[in-house]
Amino acid sequence: MKKTVTILLFLLINSLVFSQSLVDLSKREKERRARLKGKTIIIQKGGDPARKGATLKTDPSGLAEETEGLDDLTSLDRESPPQKRMIPKTENPPEETGADQKDATDLQKLEEQLRKAKEYVELLTLKMNALWQEFYSMDDMKSRDEIQRQISETYLNLQKAQANEQKLQKDVEAR
Repeated sequence: MKKTVTILLFLLINSLVFSQSLVDLSKREKERRARLKGKTIIIQKGGDPARKGATLKTDPSGLAEETEGLDDLTSLDRESPPQKRMIPKTENPPEETGADQKDATDLQKLEEQLRKAKEYVELLTLKMNALWQEFYSMDDMKSRDEIQRQISETYLNLQKAQANEQKLQKDVEAR
């Protein structure tokens, strides 16, 4: 009798704790989706950098529409293909000298490089988090070794990308 009550009490507490964690998970997922609303996400897949990855574009309602299949999410550390930035044309551009115009275009190029560097750092950070999550959910040691190798490579790439981002940030601030 005592064992039965203990087991039932344990199961009751366990079910209450599990349901609470599901509520927390759903809240975090809603917050994550709200943050990603309106962003364009480019995922590089496969080992060929020239090959285009799948592009997910979100519509105004916040629902993602997949334009290509997502085969390999573990190859996120590859550089994403360059994105085209649309710059509206002004009707009457101000008269600038050649040096001023060159400085302005250099500054725009630096800002574009900085934006891309920040996106790359964000991408590598997301990949690191995904790899750690996958590592902790694995039981097979061979798979864990492979994931650990990927984590090490991604960490080195992340450090390089962060250093590059800081350098570009200093260059932009210097101008």
